[in-house]
Amino acid sequence: MRIRARAADLASATEPPPHVANTDERSDLGYAMSFTKGLPHNPETGLVERKADFESFVAAIDSGERDDIRRLPHGPTNAFRTVDGTATVRGWETPAAGHCFNLVGHDPQSLTMPPAPRAGSAELVGELAEVYAQAALRDMPLTSLRHDAAGNAARDQMIEAMAALPWFDADFALREARVGPAAARRRTELSLQSAFRGLSRGETTGPYLSQLLLVGSSNGSRDAYQGLIDYGAQTIDQRVRQLAPIDYMTSWDEWLDVNEGLSPAAGEATTGARRFITTGRDLATYVHTDALYQAYLNACLALVSNGIGLDPSLPYRQDDAKDHQQGFVLYSLQQVLSLLGEVSDRALRTVFFQKFNVHRRLRPEALAARIDKADLLDIAEISDMADQLGGSSIGDRVRQITRNASGTESMLLPMAYAEGSPMHPSYGAGHATVAGACVTILKTFFDHTRPFDATGDAATAFVPTTDGSQLALVDVYDAAGNPASLTVEGELNKLAANIAIGRNWAGVHYFTDYWESLLLGEQVAIQFLREHLLTLPEQPQLRVPRFDGSRLWL
Repeated sequence: MRIRARAADLASATEPPPHVANTDERSDLGYAMSFTKGLPHNPETGLVERKADFESFVAAIDSGERDDIRRLPHGPTNAFRTVDGTATVRGWETPAAGHCFNLVGHDPQSLTMPPAPRAGSAELVGELAEVYAQAALRDMPLTSLRHDAAGNAARDQMIEAMAALPWFDADFALREARVGPAAARRRTELSLQSAFRGLSRGETTGPYLSQLLLVGSSNGSRDAYQGLIDYGAQTIDQRVRQLAPIDYMTSWDEWLDVNEGLSPAAGEATTGARRFITTGRDLATYVHTDALYQAYLNACLALVSNGIGLDPSLPYRQDDAKDHQQGFVLYSLQQVLSLLGEVSDRALRTVFFQKFNVHRRLRPEALAARIDKADLLDIAEISDMADQLGGSSIGDRVRQITRNASGTESMLLPMAYAEGSPMHPSYGAGHATVAGACVTILKTFFDHTRPFDATGDAATAFVPTTDGSQLALVDVYDAAGNPASLTVEGELNKLAANIAIGRNWAGVHYFTDYWESLLLGEQVAIQFLREHLLTLPEQPQLRVPRFDGSRLWL
């Protein structure tokens, strides 16, 4: 009772934060900037068919009652355009999750996120341009994103076009980026070593992919370059199934059907082969069907088998002759694995409150459709974004892709998944929030200050060969092109970014979804650990390396 009371006092010590959306959800805009997937849509504009349907959708979310959700209009008003009438409709994914409570850690409603970028803002133009560019480069080897990579005309054109936009150009004085969350998210001076990467410590050092998505166990039975992680008496293969380079939702009829909830009968076409993650499409494939905390369970096992121990500040780190005990239930691999599952559940509940109950941000596939129909919609902010994006080389490339795929050129976003985005809003991102929470646990319990040297030397790293069939060695450089070394903290931060931004390579999220959700997941882990520590007989002071580079002691 005393411990539960202390936990309750700790959880209620601060006032719940205000939850603030960006004010783009307006009926006078026809809810053009809101998530409406699954509701009936106007076949000409792509907006929700009846404003009252969206308002009923919001009311049902706020109530959380099953019957309210069941009464909502769902699917097309008439038949789908690209399939027959027997096609199935996808349901929304847990819109009532934000009404949950937790008995350990914070409640979902007690943490928050800043507003997403508004329509017409330089930031939103920049991040939609980035998602377009990632779609255009989806089948390019990720090893091309290194400062010493060979020339690639398509890659260079996309990065140059992005760099010319105000959001990425340091010479533009942007009022929206002077202070606050937006200022922390702004990236300027894009280069091969920084483009399409995250913001945390170590993310621009070394190859684009974290070593923890490539290496296997190195414990005497095999070498890390084989990519096989020991999982008890079994193994986990780091290679992924390879998909054919096919993009989806490049015609208006297909876009409309999917956004009215069509569940495509056939998924993506596989080549039948497996390889190490080599391209943005491979990374998008990984984060399409991954189990909730799969990447972090794998990383935990890979860290141990590559000689990275738990943090030396934890109990039971000394010789058994002195401690007389070992970590097993506590301060051990078993405890870390258990915490990854627990904190993932808290992370999803928290971010789904933000998704459905607060922000209801439209997915990139829907914003791209607004850009495509900008003349018809006649909304000033959307028209301005369409002018900036459509008149760039990025717009030229998108129109070329859609023309080649469907016979009709447009500004629709070519998607990696047949069903497009999930049936829940874009902001925050589930993958990114779980990444932030789980990687915070790993950085806290493992010795994150150590070099990461699965190759035998932290100044070298593994990368996939061009065809992804095996791993090769390369030297490690920092963002400025200077020789550098990998660290455990940097590779864990990079792992979180790879998983979260992998969803951007698929076309289903924006950059702000990655970054702000990562920070939300970090908050989830910190609050969870604070209460978890109250239940332990020995309560060490935990050091938490945060994604913004600061350090926190619990």
